[in-house]
Amino acid sequence: MVSCQSTVGDLSGDGLADLLCYFRAEHTGFRPEHTEGMLRGRTIHGVSFEGKDAVQVSP
Repeated sequence: MVSCQSTVGDLSGDGLADLLCYFRAEHTGFRPEHTEGMLRGRTIHGVSFEGKDAVQVSP
C-alpha cells in the first residue's frame, strides 16, 4: 500500500512544497541502512517520470 500527502508543506527547507509518501518496506527492497531512494512511474496520462531523494526506512 502506498500513501502520499502533498499538504505537509516544505519539509526540506528549500522553499518548495514536498510530497511525503509511505510505502511498505518489504515491497520496495529498502533496508534500514538505505538513505536514498528512486521512484519511477507513469502518470495517468502515460507521461514517464523519475525522481530521487532521501528516504528514512523505519521498522
